[in-house]
Amino acid sequence: MRELLFQLTRFASVGLIATGVHALSYASFSAIGIDPLLSNLFAFLIAFSISFIGHFKWTFKNAVGDQNIHTAWRAQIKFLVVALTGLSLNSLSVLVITDWLDAHYLLAILPMVFVVPFVTFGLSKVWVFH
Repeated sequence: MRELLFQLTRFASVGLIATGVHALSYASFSAIGIDPLLSNLFAFLIAFSISFIGHFKWTFKNAVGDQNIHTAWRAQIKFLVVALTGLSLNSLSVLVITDWLDAHYLLAILPMVFVVPFVTFGLSKVWVFH
């Protein structure tokens, strides 16, 4: 139980940084006139790198063992699937909020921050870094 709490804390720390980078990148790209869906993709690519390195090297380091190149490669492929799931959820949020509801693009940050991280933690814990 104690290890799970430490893991959740580490996941939240890395996730806060990656989510913050994602949200700030998204807002910055959108503010300079890049389409919100394309802005979300660019922001995702930046945040993905931060997130994978942080989770592989720190959050789930005990779960992935010796962290050799083969282990890293498998984890990165699985994490990419999880991250693409997160990207899909974020993109769906952007689409619904900006296109369907015709609301301000910054409102799409709410599900990026309060929904998607919980989904990706669960998938990372049980599948990627188990």
